Amino acid sequence: MLDPSNVYMIRDIATYTNYFLVDGELSQNYFVREVPHGTVSKVWYPSPTLSMERRRMTVYTPAGYEDSNKQYPVLYLLHGAGGDENAWSELGRAIQILDNLIAQGKAEPMIVVMPNGNGAQGAVLGEYPNSMYKPSFANPKTMEGSFEKAFPDIMKYVESHYRTINDKNHRAIAGLSMGGFHSLYISANNPD
Repeated sequence: MLDPSNVYMIRDIATYTNYFLVDGELSQNYFVREVPHGTVSKVWYPSPTLSMERRRMTVYTPAGYEDSNKQYPVLYLLHGAGGDENAWSELGRAIQILDNLIAQGKAEPMIVVMPNGNGAQGAVLGEYPNSMYKPSFANPKTMEGSFEKAFPDIMKYVESHYRTINDKNHRAIAGLSMGGFHSLYISANNPD
């Protein structure tokens, strides 16, 4: 049951859930700490492969990105079947984790790209034209290969709009559940 007085609420594709964090050794990186913070952007990119003029993804740039000319490695982080381009930043607390690990010297500063793996959607439901419909876990174009084939559209946009190091030693892809399937397929078919 949702607690209306709990401000800590998260959404996946079709449900809302309250949550709370217990501070301790295992959860220390999930909290916002007094460390330098990166920037989170919601950006629109063209996907000709999916016949869409505009699709949205979330992009994290590390603290200091705007103030330098440095190039960065890039991680493509893909969500599971219940998610969208907001899943890692809002559900998975990826932004807090990245800020904290980078500040501790446990992660190299990097750009993290979190696209919408639901190939039939332009963005989170309700945030692109004609998308005010009831969410469903049975989304078309999620596991039949179209998102994976369109992945070069994402890379092309990222590499032309962000200061990335564009070689296979400075690119990584990872995913949860459905995103793990996408990651396996994409990396096997795009070894660079």
